[in-house]
Amino acid sequence: MAPSALLSTSPTRASSRKTITKPTNETPTEKTALLSKPKLSAAQRFQKYLGFKTRSAYWATLGLSIPWLFLMCINGSFDLDIEGVAKKNGQDLGILGEVWLFRPEEYLMRKAFQIHVGLFCLVGAMAIFQFIPAIRQYSLKLHRYIGYFVLIGAVVGTGTGWFFTPPSFGGSWDENVSLYAFGLMFLIPSFISWRRIRQGKIQEHKEWAIRGMVTMGGALTMRVMMLLTSFVIVYFGRWDGIWTCNQFLAAIEDDAWVFGNYPVCRTDVLARIVVPATAGSDVNSAKAGRATAYRFGFGTAMWIGMVANSYLAEYLVHRSRKNLQERSVKL
Repeated sequence: MAPSALLSTSPTRASSRKTITKPTNETPTEKTALLSKPKLSAAQRFQKYLGFKTRSAYWATLGLSIPWLFLMCINGSFDLDIEGVAKKNGQDLGILGEVWLFRPEEYLMRKAFQIHVGLFCLVGAMAIFQFIPAIRQYSLKLHRYIGYFVLIGAVVGTGTGWFFTPPSFGGSWDENVSLYAFGLMFLIPSFISWRRIRQGKIQEHKEWAIRGMVTMGGALTMRVMMLLTSFVIVYFGRWDGIWTCNQFLAAIEDDAWVFGNYPVCRTDVLARIVVPATAGSDVNSAKAGRATAYRFGFGTAMWIGMVANSYLAEYLVHRSRKNLQERSVKL
């Protein structure tokens, strides 16, 4: 046999080598999927930990809860010390000019305000837990107990708020109606939500709970709008407000300045005076102008807050229904 034939039929050294592979339980497809799996961000990991299946529900819960905790609990905790605030100035109360309601002699007004602020801080904070899926999965009994606390706390908190509503912000028709309507706008959906879960209608219970709690968040929207409306009134408007002398003296806290500009207040503390809602040329006139502007703007800001949050609630209800339909299709 020719040497060339021997070379062509004999196995080469390279082909005689054996490849050694490590044993693995992963198929090529699974291995590729693991390598291509995107890394979750901190927000996504937190969303998964809380049990939210959609980003819209997750960000809606955070977007409503964080401002509520800040404004109603952190900022509201300073408002609870009415005795100390009333001895300093109305601006520390957070609503310039309305501190006259909570003077030491106005015991019931002061206590009603403390209960109102304290309860709604707790109600808002506890209501946040009702929308976290992980808590519902952990214990439905805990979810139920928190729901009862939220409902009862909302009733008591609204009642105490209505107690000092009539004289608030000048006691005008606009302010009074807006506050009474605001209370009903979230109490009625909350009671319907409770009724629906008693009937076993879980999705309707969730939808009405969203309407009630999101509408309650109108208190946050109202505060933002009140700042905007008062700014417009002070710098672009030409309006005058009516005060009684005792209210105005408590708001300004400079008797000499008040008596100099409004002499009638020296002899009659219940006399009515006209105060312009303008920027003013000195500290006291600027304070009087802002306090008057808050009175003008409160009712408008309250209505805007209710309407805006009602639209937001309906949007979130629509998203909840859409997410439910998508999950049903996947199943």
